[in-house]
Amino acid sequence: MSQFITKENVHEATDVSRIRRLMANAERLGEVELVKQCSDRLKILTASKKIKKAEHDPLDVIPDIDFSIGPVSILFMAINRFKITTL
Repeated sequence: MSQFITKENVHEATDVSRIRRLMANAERLGEVELVKQCSDRLKILTASKKIKKAEHDPLDVIPDIDFSIGPVSILFMAINRFKITTL
């Protein structure tokens, strides 16, 4: 893709900051159709980023917790770890 984003290639642009600059200039110049094209392209790009984030399972980063040690031990570990002096 070319370095420049114009009204002819805004539908294939991927650089969000350049699309926003083009949209701001188009709005300033009264190019309503180009503003709509830029807005639509930004919606597509941000939606695809949200989908990519959603593909990651948040439970992958949470370690397995051993609940067999009991609540007193968990409280003791929390007090020691976070240097709690009073309850």
